[in-house]
This record gives sequence, structure tokens and C-alpha cells, in this order.
Amino acid sequence: MNVDTDSPALVFIDYSSTRPLRKGKLNGIYKQDETVLAYYAGKFAGCPPDALYKHPRDYNQQQHDSQKLKLLNCLESTWKTDKEFLEAFDSVMDEAFQGKVPTAVPVLYSTKWVQGHQGSLDSLFRTPKGWCDEKITQEEQECQAQEESQKGNEFLRLSNLKWRWAENQLPLVGMVSKTWFEDSWNKPADRDALVNELKQKLSHHKADAKQYETRAVEFADADYPERRKTFANYKEALEWLKLASNI
Repeated sequence: MNVDTDSPALVFIDYSSTRPLRKGKLNGIYKQDETVLAYYAGKFAGCPPDALYKHPRDYNQQQHDSQKLKLLNCLESTWKTDKEFLEAFDSVMDEAFQGKVPTAVPVLYSTKWVQGHQGSLDSLFRTPKGWCDEKITQEEQECQAQEESQKGNEFLRLSNLKWRWAENQLPLVGMVSKTWFEDSWNKPADRDALVNELKQKLSHHKADAKQYETRAVEFADADYPERRKTFANYKEALEWLKLASNI
């Protein structure tokens, strides 16, 4: 905990959870910092409720694309944003939804629209000399070396996956995305067992009533459950499994 005694304001800064971006939370909830841009932009712009974007964790691919378009249209209308801004914001939202290490935010910040609306900045918390140098830290070098080693290993171990339907079926309402606090999963022994479980669900006598064929499917890494991937339906999920990739 750091206390700034030179400022007229008393400010507490918590460094207890500081970590490199590549090790940050990328599971589509509020702790993934990149998600707050879309979440609050709609609120600040006064967009109608149906144009607000929640968190990526709440959407499958189709819902994300639809809600993203509504939000961008609202920002263009209310804030009079230009094409450069909208394209950059689009990239930020896609990057957050895909759970990638964030790189698109600086591009958004550098757009003419943002720079033209930003007031003068007062540096209250000056970063110590050397902290923002472009040289890569030893920890990051080790991470990069490990990633390169994994990319070159054609026998890379495939992680076990757990799965669930990404939506709940509610009476008189239909399909509704699961909320961030729901954490029930099917945990097959391996990927072959996962495929069998999916196929068994599709042959279930209530498969049509439960809309299993068109229902969104979500996978999560069994060891690192914050790594997740959502598919529009079981066919997309099975096609991805054929790629023999990790999330």
C-alpha cells in the first residue's frame, strides 16, 4: 500500500495484485480491465438499455457481435464519433471478448477523437525512472521463451477441458446467457469423453425440447478455468476440437 503525502488529496494505491498484462485475468468479467471501456461507454453516452454492453462473459459470439453493433451505433450518434474511433473501439471489444492479452487500447487512446476531447493531464503519480522503459523485464523474457518453446513443440500436451451449455433455457423467455457467478460444469475425463458427452446430449429424448442442436456451448480449461471459449452451437465446438488446440 502506498500513501502519497505530497498531494493535497489523500490517495491509497493497492499494489497487492500488480502483474504483467500477459498474466492478467482474461475471463471476460469486470476484473479484466479492458472490458470496462465498453461497459461504461454506453452508460456515459446515455445509451438506451438495449444498447448497453455488459461484460464479454455474458455473451456468445452472435450476441457479442449484435450488442457491439448496437453500442457502436449509439456512440456514433450521441458522441459524433468518427470512423477511426469506431474501428479502434471495435477492436478493443473483440480483443476483450476473445480473452487476448490487450494491445488495442493504446490505439484507441491515440485516435484523433479521443485526443481531441481529452483535457490537460496533471501527473499526480509519477512513475519512478526506468519503470516504463521499453526493455523487456526478465520475467517477461522467460514467459516469451516458454511460449516460443511451446510453439515449437509439435507434441504440445492438450489440456483437459470442462464444458457446459452457455445459455439457460427459461420458461416463456427462451435462451438467456449464464451469469458470471454460475459455475456448474460437466467434467469429462478427456477430450474424447467430452465429444461423447456432447453427442449423447444430442441423442437424448428431450434434445429437441431443450434445443441442444442450436444451443451455445462453452469450454473452459480444467486447470486454468479463466481460459474459456464459447461457440454458437455444438457443431462449431466439435470443429474446434478437431484443431487440437488449447484455449
